[in-house]
Amino acid sequence: MKHWIFFLVLFGNSLMAQKSFILGATLGNEPVQCGKWVVNKQNDSLQVNRCAMYLSNLQFFENGKPLTAPEKPILINFCNGAFEFKQVPQNADSVTFSVGIDSLIQTAGAMGGDLDPVNGMYWTWQSGYIHVKVEAQTSLLASELHSIVCHLGGYSAPFNTNRMKGFKLNDKMLYRLNLDQFLAAESFTTVRKIMSPSLLATKLSDAFIDSISPVR
Repeated sequence: MKHWIFFLVLFGNSLMAQKSFILGATLGNEPVQCGKWVVNKQNDSLQVNRCAMYLSNLQFFENGKPLTAPEKPILINFCNGAFEFKQVPQNADSVTFSVGIDSLIQTAGAMGGDLDPVNGMYWTWQSGYIHVKVEAQTSLLASELHSIVCHLGGYSAPFNTNRMKGFKLNDKMLYRLNLDQFLAAESFTTVRKIMSPSLLATKLSDAFIDSISPVR
């Protein structure tokens, strides 16, 4: 829990004033710092250089009834720190969200704001958004550059990589993306460069969403 003191200090004032939903990313059991080498429990040296995702349809509930409308897609760049959503209803007891962009937005073409292609999360050749972008290096990979380039996207069957997650809200309202867990996915032992919709991308999208959990 000590490694989350950083987030508690950073967002302490807002947590006392109102309910906030906070999602951060960790590497080596610490808040991720892009460009910094970290040694994990498996004695693997890891460095994350890019970590971004689209959070869509963020919605809060009480006893299964919606209290808010689904939020528009939000681009989270974990290299800039944790994401905080401050407009959480006081009586909310659960939350759902998606990692990715739904087909209605995908087929509408490039847009502005968080969906602007200038953010580096749009495949111009594919005419679609990248849902997750993780670029890292690791000392254990048997390759010259020891690199992982993981760009996950795809919105139509059989390669739809949009994934939904839901949680009961706890008192801390802190959630994390465990990059150690994600980068340990079995798929990375054979393939380390994923840059187009594929069956492998769907498997890694499952691994990515499974790496998001509450901070206990």
